[in-house]
Amino acid sequence: MATSGEEYILESLDQLGEKGLKRFKWFLQKELLDGFYPIPKNNLENADEEDTVDKMVETYTVDGAVEITVEILRRMKRNDLAQTLMSEEETDEDSSSSESTGELNDGIE
Repeated sequence: MATSGEEYILESLDQLGEKGLKRFKWFLQKELLDGFYPIPKNNLENADEEDTVDKMVETYTVDGAVEITVEILRRMKRNDLAQTLMSEEETDEDSSSSESTGELNDGIE
C-alpha cells in the first residue's frame, strides 16, 4: 500500500524537532499563499506533529497540506525536506496512476 501525503508531511515534521515544529506552526498562522487561510493560533497551541497534520488536512485537504508544507519548509530554509516531500508525493502519484491503469487494463481483458 502506498504511503499517503499525510504520512509524508508527518515524516517531515518529525525531522524538525521541537523548536522547528514551533516555527512551522508560526508560519501556519500567516497567510503565505493565495487561497490558503491562516490556521488560528489557538488551534495549534498544544498540537503535536500528528495533530498539526490533522488540522492542516482539515483546513487545506491533503494536496493543499502538502503544498503549504513545501512552502513553509522552503521559508524555513529546509529545502532538503521540501525536496524530499515533493519527490515522495510525485513517486506516490506515479505509482497510483500506474496501479489504476493496471486495474483498468485487467478489467478490459
